[in-house]
This record gives sequence, C-alpha cells and structure tokens, in this order.
Amino acid sequence: MKIFLADDHPLYRMALSGLLQQLDENVTVVDCCNFGELQNALASTEQKPDLILLDLSMPGMEYETAISALKRHYPEISLVIVSGTEEIADMSRVLNLGAEGFIPKSSSRDVLLSAIRLVLSGGKYIPAQ
Repeated sequence: MKIFLADDHPLYRMALSGLLQQLDENVTVVDCCNFGELQNALASTEQKPDLILLDLSMPGMEYETAISALKRHYPEISLVIVSGTEEIADMSRVLNLGAEGFIPKSSSRDVLLSAIRLVLSGGKYIPAQ
C-alpha cells in the first residue's frame, strides 16, 4: 500500500508517517512538505498511491483549487483531508469537492486509522460532529 502525505508541519508528518505503518506491514509513505512537492511526487511516480492525505491549510495552497485538481487528474486515488480546523463548513466543502474523508487533527490514533481503513475499503469518512 502506498500513501502520499502532504503537510507543512514536519513533526506532524513524522508522527503520522509512523502511525500509518500500523495499517499494514507493507505501507510505503511518501512525505511531502507542500502541495507543489506532492504534485511533483505524483507526476514522477510509476506506481500511483492508494491514498493521498492532504493538510487543508498549507502556505501557497488554496484548498478548493488543490482538491479539485487532484480529483480531476487522479480520480482513482482516494483523497482524505487532515486539518486542525473542525469547522463543519470546511468539512462539508471538501467532501462536496470530492474528498473521500475529513479527519480532524484532534482525532485519536484509533479514529484516524479506522477512518483511513474505511476510505481504503471504498467508504467515506465524516467526523461525528
């Protein structure tokens, strides 16, 4: 399983990368520090990821444009947004743009892993709130 992770906070990326290893013994995480790096990684890889985890708010990125571009160019790749915000309007907007899930960064490890498993099995994850 291959996962691309884009977040501008190095400590969060490192922690989440380690947590994602619990999904499966064969997980490969490609770590990107911004949206441009994610786009370059997607364009240059032969094996597309099964999942993209994208921070909602990164410098130099408008999330509406980024999500729309990802879903237009890579419709077969599941996209989950991770965010420090828990605003219902943001959650609703990203899901309407085509993301398969929205995971608040305040979520527990178990919730995060369960949400990702749900999306990878074809479902959508929407937080309880």
